Amino acid sequence: MNLIIKIFMILIVLTSVSLISSCSKEKEDADSAKKEEEGIHKEFERGPVKVILDVDKKELSIAERLKLTISIIAEQDYKVKLPGFGEKLEQFGIIDYQTSPPKLLDKNKTEISRSYILEPFLSGKYKIPPMKFKFFKKDESEQEEHTLETEEIEIVVKSLLPEKMQDLKIHDILPPVKIPFQYTKKVWISIVVIIVIISSISGMIIWRKYYRKIKEEEQRIPAHIIAYREMENLVAEDLIEKGEIKKFYQEISNILRRYIENRFGLHAPEQTTEEFLMELNYKDDLNGRPDDLIGMIVFARYANTVCPLTLAHGALPQFLKTVKLVQNRAEDGTAIGDALALGAARLKKADETIAKQRESNKKSYEIKSKVIILLSDGENNCGKRDPLTAAGLAKKWGIKIYTIAIGGGEGVATIQTPFGAYKVPMGAGVDTETLKQIAEITGGFFRKAEDAESLYSIYKEIDQMEKSEVESVRFVDYKESFSKYALAALFILIVEVILNCTFFRKIP
Repeated sequence: MNLIIKIFMILIVLTSVSLISSCSKEKEDADSAKKEEEGIHKEFERGPVKVILDVDKKELSIAERLKLTISIIAEQDYKVKLPGFGEKLEQFGIIDYQTSPPKLLDKNKTEISRSYILEPFLSGKYKIPPMKFKFFKKDESEQEEHTLETEEIEIVVKSLLPEKMQDLKIHDILPPVKIPFQYTKKVWISIVVIIVIISSISGMIIWRKYYRKIKEEEQRIPAHIIAYREMENLVAEDLIEKGEIKKFYQEISNILRRYIENRFGLHAPEQTTEEFLMELNYKDDLNGRPDDLIGMIVFARYANTVCPLTLAHGALPQFLKTVKLVQNRAEDGTAIGDALALGAARLKKADETIAKQRESNKKSYEIKSKVIILLSDGENNCGKRDPLTAAGLAKKWGIKIYTIAIGGGEGVATIQTPFGAYKVPMGAGVDTETLKQIAEITGGFFRKAEDAESLYSIYKEIDQMEKSEVESVRFVDYKESFSKYALAALFILIVEVILNCTFFRKIP
């Protein structure tokens, strides 16, 4: 009995020793991994400006990415220019970057930070080069520029391959091997997983509490204060006294646009749909398509044929001038499906009519292709027909649809301010996904036009694609003008003969 107890005690001691050694080894591995994950923190200061560089890792593998955070703390009277890197930072490629909003700190200071996600190309020792930050005082008439330069930072990028390629040995594929079940290993894995889960949950709870505390303490600069300071800086530049009136009003417009974006979180475009469509009137190098039947359909809640298919293209601009925005709320809306169905039906009817004419006269007009160009700055929100159903009908009748989304993807309203009219976004507008599907179904394409130049290039692209050779008979009326010039010449010749017989005769 004593022997059994002694054996049992020996097993307990061995198990305890194994536990301690295993935990010690795991702790050493964790300490080693933690050491490798240590980042780099450096601070540089000159006068009223302080630059902080934070790198989350000083060693990484070639498959990992690196995060570089640049924080600038400066007095509010100073303006700091961040260096521009382009697509590369020395031997690192810049994958993405994000600029945080300005923060108002104590002692009348402002903090601006920008984070870069960097990716190495090859393994080895990399260097983040020194950076130059230029700053100057805002209220000085003759701005004296100062420079703060940082030090270079060394980063080690490790390869995933072993140091000696000869260590790589490729063996034949072995058949499946049944690994014997080890109860102790399974227990240890379960314990480790439980500890990791508990630690993660605890860490998340602590982090959320700390993060919320920081968020509550963090004071953001209100949008109206930023706009007020920018207006003060603009006034201090004395642009009107210098005669730069146009630049003064452009800066006011930019300040208002930034205020709208910071205050409401909306994108403020620089042109409305009507403005850049009107700008197309100055483009004259599209020669037109005199042999094509062209019509026009406009739509709000209801689709309406403004001009049927015609060869008299000069009438189209006159019809377009009669188109007005709906004033009655009951007629407001966007019926894309009804408009496409109406346009497709008119093209089909024209094709059938001309086909019947060709049965009796082979030299009659022939339709080679049928195309609809859909311009929209909204989304389908009314009408009896779904846009995709109308696209299916168009495909069935052999009609291509080219869809063009007008504007920046948002509805825009014009408001009046003390400095003139200004465009304000009014939420989501154009439904680009539906327009893409319509084009794919019918064999056309989808394009997005954000200004007059891009819309012009889209029409030029369509003009190059949709061309067909057409035989046509043209009648030309000629007006003979030879007789009057011949009579005039004969009269002059007779006068010359008569004069030669009188005082004007020639004497040898």
